[in-house]
Amino acid sequence: MRRPAFFMIGSSALLLCLSILTACQTGPKYGSKEPEPVGSQTPQPVGSQVSQPVGSPGSQGRFNTIEVKRFMQTDGLGLSQDFVNYFYNGLSEQLRKARIAGQVVAEGAAVPDADAANSAVLEGKFTEYKQGGFGPGIIGSEIKLYRRSDRALITTITPRVPYKSSPFNTDKNIGEVTGARTATEIAKALK
Repeated sequence: MRRPAFFMIGSSALLLCLSILTACQTGPKYGSKEPEPVGSQTPQPVGSQVSQPVGSPGSQGRFNTIEVKRFMQTDGLGLSQDFVNYFYNGLSEQLRKARIAGQVVAEGAAVPDADAANSAVLEGKFTEYKQGGFGPGIIGSEIKLYRRSDRALITTITPRVPYKSSPFNTDKNIGEVTGARTATEIAKALK
């Protein structure tokens, strides 16, 4: 009689631990759409376009284009280049979905002269990387948004975005999730 009860309690505890450990394996849900699978996008080469062209259905936004530059990191953070690439992909994709601009373009991409007057450049650097242990981890950054035409500072944002700690975390899933959450913080700051 005690064995079935012990088995049920043990298996319930095992399932709970497994769900906690793998919680970071799925991306955040934004809006009413189903989340896209993590890793559905490969890193983009420098100078390539990241989103849809102006004139497409999602082209209404505050800016005609936003050029997203690769983030730098403060000394001693030790983030891998893979993490930086996946963060960049998650950030760019979520900026496109948030419709802040008609186009989200990669660093160094050409922008037509007609669009340059109402375009922005997003530069950032990682300022904090805190591994969670038993609590959430934190990725902190300092982001500056400049007007492309004259490099005038539009705003500075310093988001600190959490991620769930797990022994199954990789640079890929942490980078994409925190990049997308950072883009959401940028969109909130620009509204």
